[in-house]
Amino acid sequence: AEGEVTFRGSSGFTVYVDGKPSIFTGTQALEQIPSGQIQNIEIITTPSAQHDTGGDVGIINVITKKNFGEGLSGVINLSGNTVWSRTLDFLLTGQNKASQWRIGGYVGNRLRKSHFTQEKTTLVNDTTTTSYSNGPRESNGYAYILNGGWSYTQKQTTFSINAEGGYAGLKRKGDLEYTEERSANGEQFENGEFKSLDDFDIHETFGLGNLAVDHKFNDKGHNLSGSFFLKYGGDALEYFQSDLFDKNNVRQQGHRAWEAEHRWTVRAKADYVFPYSKTGQIKAGYQYFSYSEDGDYSMQFWNPDTKEFFWRDDIYNTFYFQQGINSLYAIVGDSYRSFDFQVGLRGEHTHQVLRSSKDWANRLQKRFELFPSAHIGYNLTQNQKLLFAYSRRTTRPELYFMEPYI
Repeated sequence: AEGEVTFRGSSGFTVYVDGKPSIFTGTQALEQIPSGQIQNIEIITTPSAQHDTGGDVGIINVITKKNFGEGLSGVINLSGNTVWSRTLDFLLTGQNKASQWRIGGYVGNRLRKSHFTQEKTTLVNDTTTTSYSNGPRESNGYAYILNGGWSYTQKQTTFSINAEGGYAGLKRKGDLEYTEERSANGEQFENGEFKSLDDFDIHETFGLGNLAVDHKFNDKGHNLSGSFFLKYGGDALEYFQSDLFDKNNVRQQGHRAWEAEHRWTVRAKADYVFPYSKTGQIKAGYQYFSYSEDGDYSMQFWNPDTKEFFWRDDIYNTFYFQQGINSLYAIVGDSYRSFDFQVGLRGEHTHQVLRSSKDWANRLQKRFELFPSAHIGYNLTQNQKLLFAYSRRTTRPELYFMEPYI
């Protein structure tokens, strides 16, 4: 009902678009892709050493429409629902011999209305606090995106450039009946009934670009490719507000939280494929990935005596986070009679730093890890095949789990 997607029971999956890692993750990545521009979806349950190691259950690769034929082509999609969600996306392409260009866009408001019920128990020493929340909630996932690209193919080499920019975010509000009970050693000593209002808003203005080149030495699969990707997320803000009112609509508690951020993502990679026989080939490649984010975090709390919000200077925090990963991989694949096999190894060196205005929160981490993969197939008949696969994966915690504040 909330639009969340799980893959093999987990939300920890990676999303690729046309074989390249998406700038977003999980459900958020899938929501950014207009359905009218999807040609096919590939499920990679056991990725090889060629792929990124993040995403503990595998990869969803979304393949988009590209070639609409010679001349000018286009498609427009409109959608809506009974709570007034509405989306519009379009794709316009031009093909002229070796040159192809495209312009696309997306405008959408994904509105959701739901009824929220929650029971929560908190234990601190010998005090038990139990709260009940019940009432309506609504949200709006919105995005306004414009993208374009151009590619040029000459003989055995293809050049391409793509760019995208936009504004996207999520707003959520709740108007709940809230009851709280506190007890110690089995004896209740405090209870109250309130009206709970919460407001959440996260948004970002972003721009990104991608350059790629692909060269085919021959028609037998001998290939060299490279790409460079850059994304900047500016004016990013996460805002949260929570208030409790009594039955007379007088505010009893409340707090506000702001997290302002700037984000950079860089990815550069090169891949080489060498077919050493009719059935066998070697793949090798290098990738550099970097994600950085800097910003500050501040909070206000309600003072019931002065009837005003005040800043908590002791909570104010500035932070800087950067994660850089250098990766090398090699894969050998071949066939022998009814058997197919592919074995690979990926090495990754991770350099990760977290700096904060709270000195005790500073962290520096360096590590090198190996990620092997193996795929073996046995052809039983022309239409049946038995597959065995293994790959080592990892889940890197998001900055959200490492930020040194409430």
